[in-house]
Amino acid sequence: MSTITANQRQRSSYTPETSTQERANALFIDFRHLDLPCFSGKPDTMAAELWKSKIEKLFQVMGCTSKQFVTLVTYQLQGEVEQWWKSIVHLVDPKFVWTWEAFKDQFNRKFFPIAVRRQKANEFESLVQGEMSIADYEARFIELSHFTPHLVANDDLKVRKFEDGLCPSLRSRIRGFELSTLKGVVVKAQIFESDWNQQQSMHPSTSNQQRKRRFISESGINFQPFSSPKRPTVRYDNAARPDVRSPVLPFVPQQ
Repeated sequence: MSTITANQRQRSSYTPETSTQERANALFIDFRHLDLPCFSGKPDTMAAELWKSKIEKLFQVMGCTSKQFVTLVTYQLQGEVEQWWKSIVHLVDPKFVWTWEAFKDQFNRKFFPIAVRRQKANEFESLVQGEMSIADYEARFIELSHFTPHLVANDDLKVRKFEDGLCPSLRSRIRGFELSTLKGVVVKAQIFESDWNQQQSMHPSTSNQQRKRRFISESGINFQPFSSPKRPTVRYDNAARPDVRSPVLPFVPQQ
């Protein structure tokens, strides 16, 4: 990163006589120093989203125009994705200026159909910790949050959404601290998680009983011991008692 900063200072000192080729070469060197992964369209849509997110973070760091950035980014495309991009460019008017927003629009159309984006957004909206560890829950939270930026537009929304998905007992403890950042919530939750795991390892039987009692109290379900239903008792007096004996057939003499 220090090399990039030095090259940015060098570019800012360029004079009008500095050739366009020299400027482009310096910008390309900065970009290559970042050692970004290439993208070939595999293995799935999440890989494409993560790659795009990493690339997008560099836009402000590079200090270049949107058009220049697209030129640099498309250099990282490989295989079928590279051929796809060439076909897109071929179909568009040569005078069209490819900005980063225009590139993202085409990229999303290809790798994020609207049905997939809606599915991922729904997964994020209903995301809860469940049986996941705090680390796994955080990773899934960050992964899916890319599809619903309006739900995590600021730290407050991000913290509230993350806390809402925590298991009930942990959520009530965390909210008592009124933390303002996602990192703070994660760190505090991991401390509680570590303490719980340590207690469980020291007293496994007691921990299991406590966990069962906590589940019952948090779920609000009234558990009753099972007992087989009793058969009703029917009482008859002698007059009303039904005759259950086999009927006596009349004797019929043979002819």
